[in-house]
Amino acid sequence: ALEPQPDGGRRLATLMHVLNRHLYVLTPAEKFATLCYLSLQADRRRVNYCNAGHETPVRIAADGAVERLSDGGTVLGAFPEMNYDVGEMELNEGDILAVYTDGLVDAVSRTGEEFGEDRLIGLLQDVRRQRPDQILDAVFQRVQTWAEGVPQHDDITLVVARQSGSPLSS
Repeated sequence: ALEPQPDGGRRLATLMHVLNRHLYVLTPAEKFATLCYLSLQADRRRVNYCNAGHETPVRIAADGAVERLSDGGTVLGAFPEMNYDVGEMELNEGDILAVYTDGLVDAVSRTGEEFGEDRLIGLLQDVRRQRPDQILDAVFQRVQTWAEGVPQHDDITLVVARQSGSPLSS
């Protein structure tokens, strides 16, 4: 069972609300930003997060089960007053957490088919027992093979973290 972090969720929700308001005031009406803020507390096996319109990070459990980190709200800067929800999840030994940009899932093949979230998640499930650097290599290699030399129109970014061992404190 997760122990609530004192005020952690409220502080993160407030931060996102303030960021949204500042971006709304400081940028042109047609501009906005996506952001997924994650606070990893590895010693307690906990992640607090807020997703503001970004691609949905995923936790792949050691047994292959998938959890999408979708709590949050809409993009930042598009509307003057927005509230954001904060999610919390636990990382167990062997679980991986993957955060990525849309350039990864939007990568296209010669036939114009996108790599897609389902293909990415399936690949992450297949390689979940490997080290994070090996997971990154496997994903980037598969996307490169998928694209068959087709130039990509967006950045491709992936961050992978793995929970290993037991928590340092309870």
